[in-house]
Amino acid sequence: MKIDAVIMAKSTMYGNFCVAGIDIITGKWVRFVAFETGEPLADFNLMFVNDSGSCAPLDVGRIGIARKIPHHNHTKDCMIKYTPWLKMGRMKLEEVLKIHQPEEHKYIFGTPRDYVNRYEMSRLKLNYSLILIRVEELKIYFVENIAAAYADGRTLFITAFAIKKSA
Repeated sequence: MKIDAVIMAKSTMYGNFCVAGIDIITGKWVRFVAFETGEPLADFNLMFVNDSGSCAPLDVGRIGIARKIPHHNHTKDCMIKYTPWLKMGRMKLEEVLKIHQPEEHKYIFGTPRDYVNRYEMSRLKLNYSLILIRVEELKIYFVENIAAAYADGRTLFITAFAIKKSA
């Protein structure tokens, strides 16, 4: 099976990449993983056969999927086939919003705090890890005390923003 997806997230994870997108036909999230265990993808997995580079946010790619393999809070995991990705083009954010509207939650990931560590994710029993929200006044802070951030299970970047409610 192949899907056409707009890439919405690409971040480093354990020396590889965590990549997620939205299926442009169904409007649903998909998170691309390398193995049944949900391992992140190596850079060579993300190269487009018809383009000189690796996938980036808002690229649209045709991606081979071996099977869906939901994990814990990563319910949208799909193991890729080891076939080349085909770049189909790019989308503007306005086009993405036509296939997947921003979601509304009282709190992102079930808590009013500014982060959720891996232990809380298990305790909260969240069944999602990907959301698209409308924000105002986005601020990104770098965590300088890396040891403390890792010990507490936090990421190294913290964001602060206000959720913009639909009118």
